[in-house]
Amino acid sequence: MASKITLEDLKRIKSQAAQSTALREGEQTTKIVVHMGTCGIASGAREIMTEIMRVVAEKNLAGVTVAHASCIGLCDREPILTIEKPNEKVRYGNVKPEMVKRILEEHVIGDRMIADWIIKGA
Repeated sequence: MASKITLEDLKRIKSQAAQSTALREGEQTTKIVVHMGTCGIASGAREIMTEIMRVVAEKNLAGVTVAHASCIGLCDREPILTIEKPNEKVRYGNVKPEMVKRILEEHVIGDRMIADWIIKGA
């Protein structure tokens, strides 16, 4: 028979989980999101995701999280890549695989946005 979990056990588990979450969140400084709705995938979002993963691994980027999200309603600008940093969210549109390395080097690593590729007002 399993032992009963006490209130103190639950408090300890909660504290450990909160500490673990804080550590993970503290390490993350940049989130790269590829929008992969039907229109994004049809426009090449899978290739963009593959290239992002390759460059992140090649450059051994710490503090970077790569994720995918659904369509944001700008189908004519797909594939769309969003860079999220503290107090900043920038969307790049019509992204091609050959643009990914420059976006990561200049924006993610160098903190310099590439104005010509940004979707204004998005």
